[in-house]
Amino acid sequence: MRIETIKKEGWEISRFDDGRFLLVYERNIIDENGGGIEINAEIYNEAKTTNINLPELFTKYKLKDCKKIFSIIKGETYPPPVNTSNKYYGQAYIVTHEGDKYYFEYLLAYHGGGIRKFEITKEIFEYAQNDKLTITDILDKFNLHHLDVPENDVK
Repeated sequence: MRIETIKKEGWEISRFDDGRFLLVYERNIIDENGGGIEINAEIYNEAKTTNINLPELFTKYKLKDCKKIFSIIKGETYPPPVNTSNKYYGQAYIVTHEGDKYYFEYLLAYHGGGIRKFEITKEIFEYAQNDKLTITDILDKFNLHHLDVPENDVK
């Protein structure tokens, strides 16, 4: 259920009671179709508390790299991600099991945008499969903040 929606000129951001955040924009602001993408709390808070415009927000956080949830004009919708035994979609993060390795992946906010992905253990992979956890919860519990650097990104 939607808790709060902040309307801007041609776009809006919403916070939901399950901890997820959504940015919806009209056509011709970023692209010809308009659409919606899931964002993280940091991006939501910046959009809510500053006068940043949408093109600046897209550039700063590299949001063009994010998959749209839906396209307004084309009417395309993208199904919500489906959790599998090898891939779990948490609150603004994904944990994956690829071959014999496990990974933790999330959108960056404070580091200029983009995506951070680094190797984790099976224990962390299993623990992270909980809708109530945030990125910070996982980083704190397993003392992973030292891995939150570009040098550890999986290419």
